[in-house]
Amino acid sequence: MPGPSSPKDVESTRLLARRRFLLASVGLAFGAMSLSIGVAFLLVRSDVGGLTGLILGLLLQTLAIAATAHAAFVLDRAFPLSEPARTSRRVLLGGAVGVLPAGALLALLWTVYAVRSSPLLFPALPLFWGPLSASAALGLVFAARELASERMAVVAALGAGGVVAMALSAGSSSLIDPVRTLTNAGLAADLFLMGLGFLAIAAAFEWDAWTVRARRAP
Repeated sequence: MPGPSSPKDVESTRLLARRRFLLASVGLAFGAMSLSIGVAFLLVRSDVGGLTGLILGLLLQTLAIAATAHAAFVLDRAFPLSEPARTSRRVLLGGAVGVLPAGALLALLWTVYAVRSSPLLFPALPLFWGPLSASAALGLVFAARELASERMAVVAALGAGGVVAMALSAGSSSLIDPVRTLTNAGLAADLFLMGLGFLAIAAAFEWDAWTVRARRAP
């Protein structure tokens, strides 16, 4: 894909890339927190309301990873010669094209098994959104290496580290003890902290734009 033809076009495309990643990060945060609310509701009342909250969170995360993959194309155009940009694009597109369908298929197979053996269907869900959130966080942190502010790049890296840690925690707990996964308040807390991690990434991309403006100010 050819790059922008002038410095002004390059800067405009970089700003567009930052906005795309900002929206994707907020979407992922909203999805994680919606899942957290759904799980917390299930701890109190396991009925259709809780299931609706879980489905909403899954849909939001799916839409957010699609938006992030789109932002990866914009990033690749904004930084056409950058290895971090190419790595970010590969990770994000891999999450959208590979991890998302694989997680959905795994969750579907688990659901079919659970319908025949047990009414508890929900423990498969961490196997769906856990790897998806982890791959999205890694792709975003590679993109953050192109931020103008080193401090904001560190903030994004810390947020991504928190997301990956929480995703591994929730996913491993669902494998070790799937029956008790949603009877433990720790799962809701993990999801909430994951949302905070994505919000940190979003803030890093937003504040970086302010850093660029401040440096240009006379």
